[in-house]
Amino acid sequence: MVLNSLQPNLTVPVPLFVAITGGLTAGLGGMLWALGTYVAAAVPDAAAKVTQIAAWVRFCTDSTASVLVGAPFNVVLNLSFLALMLISSRVPLSETTVTL
Repeated sequence: MVLNSLQPNLTVPVPLFVAITGGLTAGLGGMLWALGTYVAAAVPDAAAKVTQIAAWVRFCTDSTASVLVGAPFNVVLNLSFLALMLISSRVPLSETTVTL
């Protein structure tokens, strides 16, 4: 699948594209902040799971699109964001229940 095989008259203005992707990125960041601030205090396992799913979906989508448009090095950069999101979503050991 090659993305540049679109019809020549089908274009998206760059400012509109930046506005849309910026809004989606800010929304994802706001959701992760709210999960960490409000949800994690009440249900840490659920907040961690939602954050992990969002991180993996973002990573897979962004990395696949980057490879398809000819920017495979972006996958390496995406790994740093993935690691940060996964590390920050870990539930501290003191908040987990261990029964023997």
